[in-house]
Amino acid sequence: MQDQDIATTEFSSEESPREISTTEGEAQRGPSFIDRVVTTLLILLGLLLPLFVLPSTLFPLQLGKGLLVFIVATLGCLGAAVVALREGTVRVYKSPLLWVLLLLPIVYGISAIVTGPSNSSIYGQGYEFGTVLSVLVMNILAVLSATYLNSPRRVWLLYTFLFGAAAVVALFLSARLSFGASFLNLNGLFGVIAANPVGKWYDAAIFFALVITLIMSAVQFLTLSRLTKIGLSVLFVLCLCFLAIINFYVLWLVLAPFALAFAVYTLSQRNREFSESGTVRQTVRGPVFILPIALLLVSGFFAIANYPAVDQNGQLQPTLGDAISEKLNIVYVEVRPSWRSTMGIAREVASSEGVFGAGPNRFTNEWLLFKPVGVNENIFWATDFNSGIGIVPSAATTVGPIGLAVWVVIIGLLLLQGLRVVMRPPVERTRRFLLLSSFFGAVILWSSMILYVPSTSLISLTFIFTGIFAGVLALE
Repeated sequence: MQDQDIATTEFSSEESPREISTTEGEAQRGPSFIDRVVTTLLILLGLLLPLFVLPSTLFPLQLGKGLLVFIVATLGCLGAAVVALREGTVRVYKSPLLWVLLLLPIVYGISAIVTGPSNSSIYGQGYEFGTVLSVLVMNILAVLSATYLNSPRRVWLLYTFLFGAAAVVALFLSARLSFGASFLNLNGLFGVIAANPVGKWYDAAIFFALVITLIMSAVQFLTLSRLTKIGLSVLFVLCLCFLAIINFYVLWLVLAPFALAFAVYTLSQRNREFSESGTVRQTVRGPVFILPIALLLVSGFFAIANYPAVDQNGQLQPTLGDAISEKLNIVYVEVRPSWRSTMGIAREVASSEGVFGAGPNRFTNEWLLFKPVGVNENIFWATDFNSGIGIVPSAATTVGPIGLAVWVVIIGLLLLQGLRVVMRPPVERTRRFLLLSSFFGAVILWSSMILYVPSTSLISLTFIFTGIFAGVLALE
């Protein structure tokens, strides 16, 4: 594919069969009706996951999103099964990452059986992550993404919907910050100023960080029209402003080194040969280099300005984030167990329950049994936590050392394969964009899985981006 094919971000329909499908037969016939339906559903998730809500307090926000993901995964799985039966073939990817991902529902299922099957372990309340059903659904989502979202046109459509959703969320938050929490509260569903369609307050920050990552990747690796660059640059600034308003300190610690690495990578590609004619293209100009530097400066500044400090009396001093929240009348407190508490409970469970932990979705039970004594002396003594400091660390308690090991292998394999792509990227620009944008997006999302407890929309996007990366890499 020549560079001019994507001069205005419109991908040619005459892409190679390798880019469009996974089999030569499908490349000749074109995708079937079922394939198109499944692909459309997956692409629409880019818009629906951040924005879909059931406007009633009778349906929790995460219940609606969990139901949405379950329906798409079920329909996609049925569609893929029908296509496989009709064609008499099964698509199997030579992707170690996908195969290791498939170990997750197996380990969670074994843990549930060993510790005694219960409704809370198998399906829970229907929308929380950590049950056998939820892990299975997310893995189906990853496999479907690897199968159907592995061409430039499809991935770009997904990204476009994510960009649009980010703009809508930003406008929604702007309106509520301007007119108060009673504006657009959707029958009380968004009762506080920090409530938003993505999920929790910090979920919105992670989502904006993901969109910023995709914008930098698009500007760096694609030849975009001037209008597209301007639009993406405006969205970048808007997302960066809301990152500053939300001011999630842990996220700044992730974004600062990421932005530095991205800037260094951009510089290293300056004299790289991109065109087939062997000419050298100068890529570090305009937004290509300005965006990562801007992210580096802002994230570094906020990471330093919000570092917890105490005065001579041992009291915490106000930070920049406190000043911003006070100015905008934002009151938001989110409490989670510390790293020490999370790992302490995991050690107690490992010694008493064995290598498969206490069972899926049973962190609360173990917290009540083994929470640190000091917790009973503060205002959160009666708080029942559903997870620890993050989703991945909490797995040490729920599915034990075996389950935690699977999570670690998945993340390690993703990083290993991604770094190989970074060091030796494909020559073809759109293929490089697919691999690196999905990898960078997955890194941001997996970081949130380790350091935080994201909501259903972000967990779903984590598995979607992991599936896209694995699927595109398998076609190399």
